[in-house]
Amino acid sequence: MPPKYTLEKIKFGTGAPTFEKVLELYEGGKVTKFREELNGYFAVVAGTHEYNVYVEKSHYDRGDCDCYLGQHETLCKHMVAVAIYAAMGGKELSNEDKQTIAKLFLKLNADYYAGLSSAVMFRTVGDYLRYALSKITFLKPIYILPIKSF
Repeated sequence: MPPKYTLEKIKFGTGAPTFEKVLELYEGGKVTKFREELNGYFAVVAGTHEYNVYVEKSHYDRGDCDCYLGQHETLCKHMVAVAIYAAMGGKELSNEDKQTIAKLFLKLNADYYAGLSSAVMFRTVGDYLRYALSKITFLKPIYILPIKSF
């Protein structure tokens, strides 16, 4: 059974510096002995040492790792690498897959402000999200009505 998360969700929830380190692990073939279990995925990830890693199927940020961060219940690059392996089935990543959210954010800025006399960045995350959502044509606006209490 595939995980409930996707590469896009992982990228959105992982900082650019961490994601770039994760790509080195994933593309370097450092995720080995991958296996699927009932509720998650196990693998060995080669880093400074070989780390035993477990990631849940439902949440990529829940699991265990033998590394220092994992022992202190903090999401680590080894867990993210295993989550990506699970989400991608171990397949090679495209250039688009490798783009971090930060790079995507800068590209959207460049596209959004192309042709303007001055380069201005999005001022808030909300500005960015409104622009990004405007580029998705299959979504329709959702109106939320307030709930009246009786």
